Amino acid sequence: MKKYLLLLTACLACSSSSLFSEIEEGDWELEKVDDPSNDKGPFAFSGNFDATGKSKFDSDHHKDEKVSFMLGNATGAFIFYYDKRYCEGALVSVGYTYANLDWKDNPFFDTKNYNSLNLSLGGFTYRLKDWFWKTLLTANIDTNEWDTDYTNYDITFWGRYNYCESIGLHIGFIIQTGMKMDRVYPIIGFDWKISQNWKLNLIFPVDMSLAYYITKAFTVGVAVRPFDYRNRATEHNPIPMAVFRYQSLGAEFAVNYDNDSWITANLHVGEILGGHLRVATRHNEKPKRLKFKSAPYAGGALVIKF
Repeated sequence: MKKYLLLLTACLACSSSSLFSEIEEGDWELEKVDDPSNDKGPFAFSGNFDATGKSKFDSDHHKDEKVSFMLGNATGAFIFYYDKRYCEGALVSVGYTYANLDWKDNPFFDTKNYNSLNLSLGGFTYRLKDWFWKTLLTANIDTNEWDTDYTNYDITFWGRYNYCESIGLHIGFIIQTGMKMDRVYPIIGFDWKISQNWKLNLIFPVDMSLAYYITKAFTVGVAVRPFDYRNRATEHNPIPMAVFRYQSLGAEFAVNYDNDSWITANLHVGEILGGHLRVATRHNEKPKRLKFKSAPYAGGALVIKF
């Protein structure tokens, strides 16, 4: 049971509509997963939150204007199938995401608050020797509109190959689709347990971090955090049903707690190193790309397994 609880934590972290900013929460430590035990059930709850300060636009036309971004998510998951022989299973999860894009003088749309219902179906397996595979399909449904024009989807397919005791190789892809805003990102990289106290993750684009183990449960470290959020504004705007994508890259310091049993927690502070806001018509045409400068951000995450 302990094995699939840890795997549930990993899959649960993938189920947010802002996929990249949430997928890395916690220190998954896949190579440390050991034999199942019967001390916990197949349920998990996760919550996470991030908020940025106000970033100035890097444009003469908007030079006195600022934008900030806030994202929060709460998700519950349940493993409804598990095969002990192959350490494989399937899960469902239900989540809620709140996002706030605050740009006071936004000339394109005045919608600031976005609420989404996140429905996910996923699976994981150790059936292939030295491989751990997981996949997740998530539908993000706008709870203000309840219209398929406002729904988008995330598909993750991710494998880790146990190259040796201290190194794991990662490969896979992430597909974002819906609202005519389709993208495919490769997952590629490695994790390396350098020593008893140090671990390096260079897995683009989902986990780029260096962690130091103070104790078995507590780690501190630095990380790169990609923010990638997309959605659609309402119909009654200067650009009716405009689609937008907020993207930025942050560098942060984090403190993590993982008791290897039922709780994982994370607190982090950092600085976004600039980014851009892309705005287009309802059919993702006539795009405008507005760059913005750096700003501080902070956030946290909690996963409880039971």
